Amino acid sequence: MLVTVFKALSEATRLYILASCSQNEFYTCQLVQALKLSQSTVSSHIKILKEAGLLKSRRYKTWSGYYLNPDLPAEMKQLVQEILSRVYRDKEWQQFHDRLLEARERLEVCP
Repeated sequence: MLVTVFKALSEATRLYILASCSQNEFYTCQLVQALKLSQSTVSSHIKILKEAGLLKSRRYKTWSGYYLNPDLPAEMKQLVQEILSRVYRDKEWQQFHDRLLEARERLEVCP
């Protein structure tokens, strides 16, 4: 599991998605707007994070909301929180997160 987690966290976009989803639940369409990437690209990143056990999803009609897996083992949760504490201080992540919050306001429920 550890190698899979590190692979999942080895890409900035996935770190940004995980950091944001550790604070709030977000829909794919909101992440797409904030990241300025295609839906298929964002979905691929989400799939990797889910397969690593880092994200969970909740279905709402035709959309899925994503959030940090609350059932991570204690040691893994501590490791992830340590990594995310550094991401939260990153200016690029802060800019992305601001865009994501704006997208959330505009797209409270995805079209």
